[in-house]
Amino acid sequence: MTSQTLIETSLNEIREMDSAILREEDEAATEFPSILKLLIKKDQNFQKQPSDPGVVVRGDVNTNPPLSEKRGEI
Repeated sequence: MTSQTLIETSLNEIREMDSAILREEDEAATEFPSILKLLIKKDQNFQKQPSDPGVVVRGDVNTNPPLSEKRGEI
């Protein structure tokens, strides 16, 4: 192969890779807003639910300590 042929082959491979990357970016750009909307909806639903008194809330170690504290491991 000549140098020109090698360069042309390399350029074609780069173009193909670039096209594949652009397709992936387009797919991600359309997929991300959908995922974001779903996460926002789940977060809003979670905030609307009443707290379960049996669930340990961070910083609530006095009323319901983690299991490690109950076992005396601290």
